[in-house]
Amino acid sequence: MNTLQLNRSDIERILPHRTPLLLADSAVLGSQTVQTVFYVDPDMDIFKGHFPDDPVLPGVYITESLAQCADILLLAMPGNAGRKPLLASIGGMRFFRPVRPGDTLICEAELDTSSPEMSTYECRTCAFISGSSDGEKLKAAQGHITLCLK
Repeated sequence: MNTLQLNRSDIERILPHRTPLLLADSAVLGSQTVQTVFYVDPDMDIFKGHFPDDPVLPGVYITESLAQCADILLLAMPGNAGRKPLLASIGGMRFFRPVRPGDTLICEAELDTSSPEMSTYECRTCAFISGSSDGEKLKAAQGHITLCLK
C-alpha cells in the first residue's frame, strides 16, 4: 500500500483551517487511513485558562484534532478537493488520559462507512500521545466522527 507524507504546507493546501486552530503539523496519508502528528506547544493561549496550575489540552481540542485528521483523509479522496468539511456527529468519544503541554498528539482516522451521494463519511478515530523515547503510544481518546462535505 502506498502512503504519502504531508508536511504543514501540504496540509494547509488540503484543509481550510489555519493557525491557531490548525492542529496538524504533519501527516501520513493512505488510501483509507491517515495519521497526523501535532506538537502541543506549551505557549498555546488555551493553557492560560485551562488550567493555569495544571494545564490540560481540552477534550474539544482533541476531538477537533481527530476531526481534522479525518478531514485530511476525506479531502484527499478523488473528487473531494476544495470542499468544506463540516462536523456532522461525534459518537462514543471517550478520553483515557490527559494531553499536556509539550506532548506530541498522534491522531489516526480510518474510513468506516461512506455515502458519497449524501456527502457523508464516518471514520473511526483514535488519539495517542507519545509515551517515551522508545516510540510507545499511549491512548488518549477514541470515537467515531461523521463528516459532511459541502
